[in-house]
Amino acid sequence: MDETTFRAQLAQDGFNEVLVRELPADTSLAEHHHDWDARLLVLSGELRLDRGGQSQRFATGDSCDVPLGQRHAERYGPAGVTLLTGRRYR
Repeated sequence: MDETTFRAQLAQDGFNEVLVRELPADTSLAEHHHDWDARLLVLSGELRLDRGGQSQRFATGDSCDVPLGQRHAERYGPAGVTLLTGRRYR
């Protein structure tokens, strides 16, 4: 998906906070959850999400949703990752 289309979908779906996050290579975040719905678009690099007993890999152009309260861990690839992130607070 391209960034323009992704941003338009965020606005349409009520994601009122949009930010770009750059995360360093070969690092991770331990299992946690957010107090908001998140929608992510990988602008560059690689992200692995571990949730629900499964690991999913997302690369440039891939997107995903992480619902409010969903426990997950994050791992960033050898080149790090740049994410366009939308947040929707309920």
